[in-house]
Amino acid sequence: MHAAAANGIEVVTICASDGHATHPGSPEQLANRRHLELDTASMLLGLDLPRWGGLHSGTLEQYPDRLDAMITDALDDRPGARNGVLAVWDHDGEADHEAVGQAAMRVAKPRGIQLWMYPIWLWYWAHPGDANVPWHRVQTIGVSPIVMAVKNAAARSFAEQKRPRNADDNPQPILGSSITSHLLRGTEYVFG
Repeated sequence: MHAAAANGIEVVTICASDGHATHPGSPEQLANRRHLELDTASMLLGLDLPRWGGLHSGTLEQYPDRLDAMITDALDDRPGARNGVLAVWDHDGEADHEAVGQAAMRVAKPRGIQLWMYPIWLWYWAHPGDANVPWHRVQTIGVSPIVMAVKNAAARSFAEQKRPRNADDNPQPILGSSITSHLLRGTEYVFG
């Protein structure tokens, strides 16, 4: 996304959920922190501030029409523009991720818009050669050292997701080392 924006491509980021339910404590405070984290990361990546969908985390599969509308509205804001959609993979193993990926498919495919899907939790549960993963569709994109530095700076913005969810560190932080080691490597992987 940073490389696209740096090359003059307009990047519109949509965050469907507020992230309010991932840690104990005040849902409103957590949602506010998540907004600030993503806003900060977006600015570091050279992107406009994200569009917020306002749906509660853990509920996205209940709102397919609203998810579709978020994507449709972003595409319809620039009629005649050449568009592509990048969304989380629709078989990622997390219900909210899968709901977003399915919405992206429902909107992009009928319009003939190129759709790329990126895995997040796949790296946690899959293994090489896993029959549940369409490895033949994987495309790789190298990340330059400059973009990698920007990506790392943006990732540091998500401090809330790197802290333990409770005092005894069980369960682990959302963005623990097992996930960030995959997300912050020098190659991006997408399903085309």
